[in-house]
Amino acid sequence: MIDLQNISVVFERDGHSFKAVDDVSLTVEAGDIYGIVGYSGAGKSTLVRTINLLQPPTNGEVYVAGENLTDLSVKELRDRRKKIGMIFQHFNLMNARTILGNVLYPLKDSSMSEQEKKDKAMRLLKLVGIEEKAGSYPSELSGGQKQRVAIARALANDPEILLCDEATSALDPRTTTSILHLLKRLNRDMGLTIVLITHEMQAVKEICNKVAVMESGRVVESGSLIDIFANPTETITRQFVETASHWEETIDKLSQHGYFDNDDPRRQLIHLQYVGSSATEPILNNVYTEFHVATNILSGSIEFLEDVPFGNLVVLFQGEPDAIERSKKFLLDNDVDLEVVTKEVI
Repeated sequence: MIDLQNISVVFERDGHSFKAVDDVSLTVEAGDIYGIVGYSGAGKSTLVRTINLLQPPTNGEVYVAGENLTDLSVKELRDRRKKIGMIFQHFNLMNARTILGNVLYPLKDSSMSEQEKKDKAMRLLKLVGIEEKAGSYPSELSGGQKQRVAIARALANDPEILLCDEATSALDPRTTTSILHLLKRLNRDMGLTIVLITHEMQAVKEICNKVAVMESGRVVESGSLIDIFANPTETITRQFVETASHWEETIDKLSQHGYFDNDDPRRQLIHLQYVGSSATEPILNNVYTEFHVATNILSGSIEFLEDVPFGNLVVLFQGEPDAIERSKKFLLDNDVDLEVVTKEVI
């Protein structure tokens, strides 16, 4: 659906060149919810704007549905953009127009009758759950309501792709969740391909099936959601995964409560990670039954990423040193990743 080939974007500032995007190649397949995550200045927003050529690349080619957009005339590109909707962090609504008027605006050049346009706009407002605000103005709406209007407006021309540039960054956590669930429903029910730009890994975890991590204008790691969460290889990727799992916060609290005692070989604090069927097996019970090692779960959760069970546990193992080592091997043999936590008390 979307194929970015060797995309670079170079800006000139005060006589100096700045490369915002550096030789990025990326493929988004039809039906994906593709998350592009990175800190501020990573180049992710610049990259997403190259998809509809709001930001023309300095080098590289942009293919959408097999067509090279960089080869199109201005008129042809304007026509193709109708199939690529876009929503933004600050909504970009027209304050002088009603909510209905905002959704009608993209239809101004449509061949539909005025009544047909109004009917369609109202259907879209109902689709995003905001139809009762049709006669209101943007200043009368909450942030979440404004973003729902922005989504309805983006859907007016029946796009196949929806680009979301930090679309939840200005919203509170509860509203963010509701907007993400709406996007996932649109992906499922309308077949929309969605590209989600964010610095929040929690948002990626909620709805994406694929992820690319950007740093300094480059994609440093990409893959399925499960691969990124289960096997992050780059330091920045591990940092993002930790923010979504609250791993560092958990370890800090355990440190403060004295659970680290690296001098006692009969006690080990271990981080376990389960993926797939092993997440639902009574494997810790087996550790006690077979090796007589007591396990005390101090923190943990099992989530479903792409409908695959994914578990993270922090467990205190207590027993004879040799038995603990054999139990660790048993876990590894049963597809449970683990690492001994050795962080010092803060």
